[in-house]
Amino acid sequence: DDTRKKIMPSKVALFLDYENIPDVQLAENWINFAQSKGNLVVQNAYTRQWKNSPSDGSLLKRLGFCLISAILNVKNSVDCKCMYDCLGMVESKSSPDIFIIVTGDGDYAHLLNILKSHRKQTIIFARRGSESKKLKRIAHEFYFVDEVENYLVAA
Repeated sequence: DDTRKKIMPSKVALFLDYENIPDVQLAENWINFAQSKGNLVVQNAYTRQWKNSPSDGSLLKRLGFCLISAILNVKNSVDCKCMYDCLGMVESKSSPDIFIIVTGDGDYAHLLNILKSHRKQTIIFARRGSESKKLKRIAHEFYFVDEVENYLVAA
């Protein structure tokens, strides 16, 4: 029946703040987790300069990440670039429905509030012991990076 609306899978974006979480050996698990939530349409990894981490950059690139260098000479340039890119996607017609951000940095709290105001689902992966309580409170879902395999079963 043509009158029935097709249920489309959610569009998912995965953002890795490599400055905060350089655990690239877990990247494949983050991808699998993201794919369990819907169609993974964006995979971005951010650091100051990828030339400083060539082997990690090569692995992430092989896994389908777009490597983004935030070479601005300002404090928190990586956070700023990642947040700017997220905000740039929110208004587009092809905007992701789910934003997964791998970071523990409380600087992302304002971004999460903006994403939520646009009815976007927010998921945070953070390192145990350095996670922001604010992010934990604001995000729709919050997980620890070292337990990502546990969440794959549940997802």
